[in-house]
Amino acid sequence: MEEVGEILEVQGGKALVRLKREEACRSCGLCGLSAARWVELEVDNPLGAPPGAMVRVALASPRVATAAAFIYLLPALGFLAGVIGGTTLGRQPVELFGLGGGVAGVAASLAAVRAWQSWGSRRGPYPRVVEVLSAPGEEQKF
Repeated sequence: MEEVGEILEVQGGKALVRLKREEACRSCGLCGLSAARWVELEVDNPLGAPPGAMVRVALASPRVATAAAFIYLLPALGFLAGVIGGTTLGRQPVELFGLGGGVAGVAASLAAVRAWQSWGSRRGPYPRVVEVLSAPGEEQKF
């Protein structure tokens, strides 16, 4: 998947890029779980594009699909495992133990998702600038 954005700042080989969040990418999780219209994302900047440049950013599609599956499936499975564990191990009232187990399962799985996002943001394939569309102050050519 490729998106167009503006470089806000550059530091070393990385750039902070502001991207417009499209409908298709609202749920991938690569940019966090925010519902904001604009997203700021740290990307590799192998082309050395300066701040203010409009660039095309490549996002790894398999990573996006994995992130979406992980973010949605893990909490659901955590809830299910918690409910089953709570009703199996709990005493009367079984429903209360099931509910408590479900809430605990969701909480644990959300903590795992957060840790995975933190870990995943430090490894590849990292989003990267693949094309400089216009330099700062130039007319945009896209």
